[in-house]
Amino acid sequence: MSSEDEYTDSGSEHEPDDSDISSDSDSVQSEDDSQVDLDLENPGEEDDEIVNANPWMRVYPEEQEGEDALVFNQNSGPQNIPDNCQHPVDYFLLFFTIELLNTLVTQTNNYAKKFIDEKLATLKHKSMVRHWKDVTVTEMKAFITIILNMGLCRKPTIFAYWSKTRSQHCSWYHDVMGRHRFQLILKFFHFVRTPLPTPGQPGYNPCARFAPLIEVANDRFKYYYKPRQELLVDESLIGTKNKTQLIQYMPNKHHHQWGIKIWVLCESVTAYVVAFFVYKGKRGAADDEGGLGLGHKVVIKLLNMANLLRKGYHVFVDNFFSSIGLVRELFSARTYLTGTIRRNRKGLPALVKTQLQPGESAYSRQGNLLACSFREKKNQKNPVIMISTKSKETSRVIQTRRRGAEGPIEVRKPDVILQYNKYMGGVDCSDMMLYCYLDERRTLKYWKKVAFTLISRMVVNSYIIYSQRAPRCVMTRYKFTTQVVDGLAKDALEIRDTPPGPSSSITIIQIPDKKERECSVCSDPKGAGRKRSRTMCSVCQKGLHGTCLHQHKCKKLQK
Repeated sequence: MSSEDEYTDSGSEHEPDDSDISSDSDSVQSEDDSQVDLDLENPGEEDDEIVNANPWMRVYPEEQEGEDALVFNQNSGPQNIPDNCQHPVDYFLLFFTIELLNTLVTQTNNYAKKFIDEKLATLKHKSMVRHWKDVTVTEMKAFITIILNMGLCRKPTIFAYWSKTRSQHCSWYHDVMGRHRFQLILKFFHFVRTPLPTPGQPGYNPCARFAPLIEVANDRFKYYYKPRQELLVDESLIGTKNKTQLIQYMPNKHHHQWGIKIWVLCESVTAYVVAFFVYKGKRGAADDEGGLGLGHKVVIKLLNMANLLRKGYHVFVDNFFSSIGLVRELFSARTYLTGTIRRNRKGLPALVKTQLQPGESAYSRQGNLLACSFREKKNQKNPVIMISTKSKETSRVIQTRRRGAEGPIEVRKPDVILQYNKYMGGVDCSDMMLYCYLDERRTLKYWKKVAFTLISRMVVNSYIIYSQRAPRCVMTRYKFTTQVVDGLAKDALEIRDTPPGPSSSITIIQIPDKKERECSVCSDPKGAGRKRSRTMCSVCQKGLHGTCLHQHKCKKLQK
């Protein structure tokens, strides 16, 4: 792999919110039946007037009146699911399609042929690469199922999965695929035709090697599921320290601080990932053209990718993304926004920037845009500032716990903060589900780490669709993942378990000249030790004890 310049872009610009907002929340106020739809012919003009017609005015909770301006009437939930989609592996194959499998098989074989043609003269005599044979669709499915199962059953090294020691032996990996074959496929694993432009060359794209997977995932994620009204935009980090311009350092992240950042549009309720793309850093494409800010561009791009603008959706963001300009543009596109906002953003009223007493809140409104500041505790230096085009100037009393207090205490909080707390954790929940059964093994190829992570995210999304279709008899996510693994490995196991025909029966014969050979079944030089036999297989001529005959899988008969 060509060496790439290391680049770090500090994630400190994505600061936490101004205040620790409690996670306690109640149900969100339902929309009024008398909502008024806006003109589809000129959506920008009328909506801009709604937001910008009046200057900022201070408002009080008892003055709150009015109706929601935008209507949400989408048919949310799983869409376009085939009738024959019953088994967990069927749901996974909705995303990991046969077309993607065929692309993997073709490009892996092409890269292997090119590599062997160029390196054959320099390969060692005992190199595994000399024994390469073109991979098939069945083998590629077996390879993917081993990758997924490594996340369920974690071991320190790849060798450990094929260990023959009595305490660590797991026959499943042996039955699905041999270790040498797995390592060869892992070496030549490819999505795209090579060669590609290297760093510094015109047209270089650090995401090019896994671009087909991103394209298929985004296309399938939005095709098979239509999200509920509440959405959120946030970042996720794929942990790695490989040298690439995609690398980011984010000290506020606990699971990983170094990695590749992806921007994610997620459904708040189920944590279903609707759309995503990789952040290429400051050296990448100009994400901030027009001077609107990176956060502004990310939100608009994700909503356009998922085709969710002008449909009445409600987007939640943190203070990295939110701005007055973004709120106005989204409302002009018939989309709500709620989020925290930094004090130095342009356009904020002076009222919400003033210091408040503990438990005090202040509201200011400009048309449909509400700004709210709230200081919960005495040790909270500055009040948290919220903006929203959907929330009202209302508050409610909730019970919460604090250090040093005897039992729960009652706190009055604005509804906009309670609503934000309720719907802002979707990406973190999705990451939690992902990392629970993800094998995060180190690799020299950063793009392989991204590819295997995205395949595991397909499993998470497929489970969410499955649970939405069968809520009464839903299985646990662990059981769902194991059934996906079993379903993908089924064809490979059937081929390897097929007994030889009667004309090719294996017998045990004596090795000439009373010589000995290592038994191909029970001998383990790296584990239990070498075990020799004076008998061998009549077909492949490998050493074989008579008691090991029933475990012997003759490779010559399998060809």
